[in-house]
Amino acid sequence: MQHLTIATSSGIVWLMLLCHFGAALIALMAGTVALSVTKGGHLHKRSGLVFTHAMIATGVLAAAISVYEGKSVDGIAALKEPFPLRPPAADQDRIHLLPGC
Repeated sequence: MQHLTIATSSGIVWLMLLCHFGAALIALMAGTVALSVTKGGHLHKRSGLVFTHAMIATGVLAAAISVYEGKSVDGIAALKEPFPLRPPAADQDRIHLLPGC
C-alpha cells in the first residue's frame, strides 16, 4: 500500500490527515509562543496547554492513520506510556521527577 496523502485520499481518511496536519501546525505555533513569553505567565500556561492538547491529537491521529495503513500498532503502545522510565543505574542517585518527591 502506498503512503496516504491529503491529495490522494478521500472521506474519513482525508479528514484524519487534514486534522493531523492542522493539529501539528497548531502545536508548532503554540510551542513557539510558550517558548517566547515569560515562564509561568498566563500566556505561557495557556499556550503550553494548547501545545500539549495539539500534540496529543497529533499522536492519536498518527496512530489511527498507521493502523489504517496496516502498519504496526507500536504507536498505540507509545500513547499508553509517553514517558517510559528506566531504573537508575547502580552508581546513580535517585532522580526526582516531581517536586517534593
